[in-house]
Amino acid sequence: MYSRANNVTSPQRDVNYDVEFAERNRLLDAIFDDGRTLSARPNVKGPVMVTCSVFIISLDSVEAETMDFSMTFHLHQRWSDVRLQHQASTDILLHSSAVLKKVWKPDLYFKNERSGRYHSITTDNQAMTISQNGDIFYSARMSLTLLCHLLLNDYPMDKNVCPIYISSFSYNINEMILRWRAEDPMRITQENHLAQFEIKQLTTHQYFEAVGLENWSYLVVRVHLHRQMGYHLLTTYIPSTLLVVLSWTSFWLHADAVAARVSLGITTLLTIATQSTGARQVLPHISYPTAIDVWLVTCMCFAFATLLEFAVINYLTQRSKESYPCSDMFNCSCMSLKCLNNKRVVVGDTRQSASLRCPSDREVCMTWRTSQQKETSYSGTFEKIAVKMDYTCRYLFPAIFIFFNACYWPVYLAF
Repeated sequence: MYSRANNVTSPQRDVNYDVEFAERNRLLDAIFDDGRTLSARPNVKGPVMVTCSVFIISLDSVEAETMDFSMTFHLHQRWSDVRLQHQASTDILLHSSAVLKKVWKPDLYFKNERSGRYHSITTDNQAMTISQNGDIFYSARMSLTLLCHLLLNDYPMDKNVCPIYISSFSYNINEMILRWRAEDPMRITQENHLAQFEIKQLTTHQYFEAVGLENWSYLVVRVHLHRQMGYHLLTTYIPSTLLVVLSWTSFWLHADAVAARVSLGITTLLTIATQSTGARQVLPHISYPTAIDVWLVTCMCFAFATLLEFAVINYLTQRSKESYPCSDMFNCSCMSLKCLNNKRVVVGDTRQSASLRCPSDREVCMTWRTSQQKETSYSGTFEKIAVKMDYTCRYLFPAIFIFFNACYWPVYLAF
């Protein structure tokens, strides 16, 4: 059961509320008074000192193809305007866009901005807090797409720095100076995670730069990004390695398996070439090779070398199978002569042999035996070379590939 005392409002509380309400109305009247110029720069001696800080809500994506990155953040600004001093005991909060348009605000812009917008759901995401002495705290939520020139020599193991340049559009250093807040000028939410990048560090810097005939005040945020290569390991490096190893199985197949060895070599070569094309599609048209280009070109060279090695093996094998018919050697087209156990065997049409003079049996056998010995010697030499080449390549190609990996990974991971 409630007592009547609970429904009694303190007179002192009513007075304080009336004073606060009256001060707020007076400030709003002053802002909307056409006779006052609150939209002009504060009338102070020297430049307006604007203190800034940034709180990154999300860093959404870093696109290598378009050389930009997107982010959503709160931009906080502090400055002093004595024209907005009041007698209220607490700070006065203004968030109406109609009111904020009447008050002077720093005309900041982002030098490397490509596109951007203020958020307006469910209301305009901007607010202004005015203290008794005229100190103003202004906060706005915005999303920007900013230019970032990525260096892709080490892609996909690259490390890049994406800057955010903030400056005044119309006020030089004689009229306005930008500076970072002393404590935590740059923060990022801990829940922010990028798909392919890891945010290593956020650094801030402030400087003056001469542009044209004036000096301008600049603030810089540098986002240090390291690319995570897990995606590329699964989609490019591991599959291409398996394809190279698969091409080596050609060395274990017999030299007569022409269809199997040719189809295996061509298939692996075309598959690696397709991988190389796919890896290039997410990159801009750069004129220098990236780390993934070096890898895929090397894998293509291994697959091509395997196919080329079989071409040599096939040539040697065919040479070892060549034979010289006896009829061609002795111009005896009427019959074929074979020497078996020192006997002359006549195969063919014997009716025409009477008109031809062929060598004697002894001459045929001795000449045929000599030619066969030479032919067998050449044939054996070619066959031995082919077998030795296959045997050597079974160990030479893996050794060279291991050596390439031993050089490739330390070089690119060291940077």
